[in-house]
Parts: sequence; structure tokens; C-alpha cells
Amino acid sequence: MQFGSDTPAWGDRTMTLGGNMSSKVGPPEGRWIKGGRLRSTLGVTLRTVTFRDLPVGWEAANVLLMHHAFGSSWDPRKLSTRPFESQYPGYAEYVGLCTVEGSRIVSSIVVRHFPFRTRKGEVTCSGLGHVATLPTRSRQGLARKLIERAHNRERQSGSPFMLLYTGRSIVAHGLYESLGYHDVLEFPIAARLVPPGKRALPRGWRWRRARQEDRHPIEELRAVLSEGRCGFSRVGVDWWSGPQGWFVLERDGNIVGYASLKTEGKLRACHEGMARTAMAQALLLRSLETEASGGWLLLGSPLLYELRGTPGIRAYRRERGSYTVLMAKSLNGPHIPFDLAHELGTDRPGFLIGVADFF
Repeated sequence: MQFGSDTPAWGDRTMTLGGNMSSKVGPPEGRWIKGGRLRSTLGVTLRTVTFRDLPVGWEAANVLLMHHAFGSSWDPRKLSTRPFESQYPGYAEYVGLCTVEGSRIVSSIVVRHFPFRTRKGEVTCSGLGHVATLPTRSRQGLARKLIERAHNRERQSGSPFMLLYTGRSIVAHGLYESLGYHDVLEFPIAARLVPPGKRALPRGWRWRRARQEDRHPIEELRAVLSEGRCGFSRVGVDWWSGPQGWFVLERDGNIVGYASLKTEGKLRACHEGMARTAMAQALLLRSLETEASGGWLLLGSPLLYELRGTPGIRAYRRERGSYTVLMAKSLNGPHIPFDLAHELGTDRPGFLIGVADFF
């Protein structure tokens, strides 16, 4: 198929979640009729398909949708010749759902699967991400329909919860609330303008950039320090994309702490880090401040919990609220927000979440 053609590569078939035939859905210019379909007024057909249903070569259509929906700059590096499912490791077998009009993807979502430790034990949860609709097709119910279909699929697969991240003040937050989602976690931050100067470590201690072989020691340290805590467990998850942006704290050659550090000009931001002992926690913060010397250091809420007893943390200005929130929906019936947060464990101090757990 030549991209840009108005003729779908699959001919006149209407494909659904598994590639089966279904009723045709009219264009968004139509009106809703009984059964949840759109009646066509212009003779154009919308099709709901999975990412696996998409013909080879449709990667550009997906990148264009992301570009127009989120206002991102066009980045040809996002184009890939690999199948969609191989580009989303850890996501559902069908990757996600999209609405196709002719040769364009006009709306899409992706669905992720991940291990999650609740108060009752470890379960496999679902995550909703990359919810996008072309601006010319917004407010026409396309995303809602895709999300509702994803709810049905995930419920049938046995997933107890669907989670997502969004901004509290954007329009989509209201959409998610109307679909049964509730805010279950905020992300407070703390910041400090770090005085210039290097902060030396005691003899036998070393702070360095992580290497590829540090992945497993970091995983083992996190597993020990997170025992019994609710949150994203990362058991069996390929979360490691490489050592870039990761640092480790060593004592006598053994890794006793780690942290992620993102650099944006004069700002350094750390949203994940752990250390084995109180002394290691204090030296972890000291090392982060050396990296941010003369500039701003921002600490995210997961790290703030880990460093809660460190004296140096008192020098930071805190903000309790956050723009970004984690929302959740029970797929096994309605939950009031308090009960939902309680079952997930997001109301517990030390809830486990890190940079690799955002989707």
C-alpha cells in the first residue's frame, strides 16, 4: 500500500479487536444511534483495529498522530521498520487500539501490562497510555470508545485494575473521571538552589556513573529495600534501557545506593533513588548536590520518602500537590476513591514508583 492513499489496505473489511468482521462505524460527523455506533452522513467509514491489525508501513501514520495530538516536533528517529508489538515491550499482546479513517489513524491508545504489589499480594495490572486523537476529530467520542473497548478486553483477561497518568487540569482528566477513574496518587516535589562546590565523600565511598553491568546489583538492592511495600514491583520487567542517567554509590566496591538523574540546562532532577543505610542516604543526597552544584536540584516524591530522615533534606522547599496524578479504575466493579487507594496501597508511605514505571 502507498501511504497517503484513501483506500484502506485491507479493502472493504471492517476489522475489530481481533481482526474479526463487525458492524461498520460511520464518521464523527454523524450522530449516535442505538447500539453505540455512528451513523454515516458523508459515506466515510471509521474502523476500530488493534495495532496488530495495521498493515506494514503504517508506522508513519502513528507518528503523525502523536505529532499532531501532542504538538511535538517531528522526529524521524521515531520511525521504525519493526512490527508495532516489538516496539512496545511489556504492553498487551494486541499493543493497543486505534480508529482508522481511510489511510489515517485518527485516534489511538496503547495498553501496558505490569506486575503490581497491592495490599492483598502481587497482581498483573493494566496501564492506559498514549491516548491521542487528531485535533480535527476531538470531542467526538473516539477516545472514549477505544478506552471502553480496552476495559472490556482487560476485564476478560483477568486484570483487576487499569491505571493511567494524566494532568489534573487538562480536559482529559474529566473524561477519565466520567469513565470511572479516580485520583489515587500525587507526586510532591522539593527543590533547592545548591551552593557551588564539591562535597567530598568519606574514605572508602565512591559515587560514579552506572555501567551496563550495574543493572542486576541495582535490581537486587531495590528488591531488598522494597520488600513488603506496595507499588510497581518490576519483577520480570525489562525496565533497563541502559546506564544513561543512572548513578551508583559504592562502599568498598559494593553498590549500596543508586539514583536516576536527569539534566535540563542548570536543572538536575532526581525522581528515583535508594540507599541501604542512613549514612548511605545522606551521602547519596550529598553526591546529587555535587552533580547539581551551582544550579537547581529537584527531588521527586519517591526519593523524598527514601531521604525522609536525612538532615540535609530540610534545606529543600517542598510543594505537596502536583500537576501529574496517577488515576485508577477497578475493572471488577465500582470502588469509592478511598477504598481504591487503600487496596492499591497508594495511601501508604513508601509506595514504590520510579522513572521506569511511567507510561
